[in-house]
Amino acid sequence: MIKVRSRASMLILALMMSASMGTAASVPAIASEKEAPLSDFSYAADDDDGGVARGGTKVTDDDDDDGGVARGGTKVTDDDDDGGVATMTGGSDDDDGGVATMDGGSSSSGSVSVGTTFTSSGISYQITAKDEVAIVGRTRTVINFYVPARISRSGKSFKVTSIGKKAFRNYSAIRSVSGGQYLTSIDDYAFSGCASLKTVSIGDKVTKVGISAFSSCPSLTTVTIGKNVEKLRKRAFYKDTKLATIVFRGDKLNSTGTQVIKGISASAKITIPKGMTTTYRELLEIGENAGITLVER
Repeated sequence: MIKVRSRASMLILALMMSASMGTAASVPAIASEKEAPLSDFSYAADDDDGGVARGGTKVTDDDDDDGGVARGGTKVTDDDDDGGVATMTGGSDDDDGGVATMDGGSSSSGSVSVGTTFTSSGISYQITAKDEVAIVGRTRTVINFYVPARISRSGKSFKVTSIGKKAFRNYSAIRSVSGGQYLTSIDDYAFSGCASLKTVSIGDKVTKVGISAFSSCPSLTTVTIGKNVEKLRKRAFYKDTKLATIVFRGDKLNSTGTQVIKGISASAKITIPKGMTTTYRELLEIGENAGITLVER
């Protein structure tokens, strides 16, 4: 009993001496639990909020056990046309445990690739060259149509250079067409069968008017043809029975198809360049005894 008390006393004494010397008791550190790395997961589709990586796109971790997500050039694709980031590449593995950095994003809804079709202010366009578009249709009511000089797409400006094939064919609401600062061609059947179309002013940069471009427009009365039109293809104004006034503002016309003005008003007046009556009679197939009058300006 004496020996046990002696050891206990010694332990108590040691503890008292340690406390008096300010020595803190050693406490074991709590081990931190390492978070498991994310691997082979999918982003869930969301609700068109413009975020990244919809449609269950799969992203794979690089298995570097750093807890970060998907490095090393992971590609994420968004094709739901909602304005979110479309394609991102070039992730870097910097071993910092963070989310991969991705560069080169572009909006699928804002594509500016040749062949892309898009709508702006109710008019449909197709990109035909790196800085050019054609008008290919409409999604709204168009009455007095002024062809715009330019249209923008995702911050890029495009010249409107043509009106495409059948773009407004058989559209009964349109009454007039004008404008087109950069317009160079009006393609086949572009305004054919437009029952209410009354006046057309073809811009000065237009060089070609396509097959039946304005044919069978029973209300059309007046057409002004720009300074640089070189070619009127066959039946361009065929069976426009009320067409009574045509003005050629230039002297470049050198090629026409058959029946360009066949069926227009028998008393039509056509204003042409000075000294070119014979040439225009041949180009427009106007007989000597026809009621149509050619007036040199």
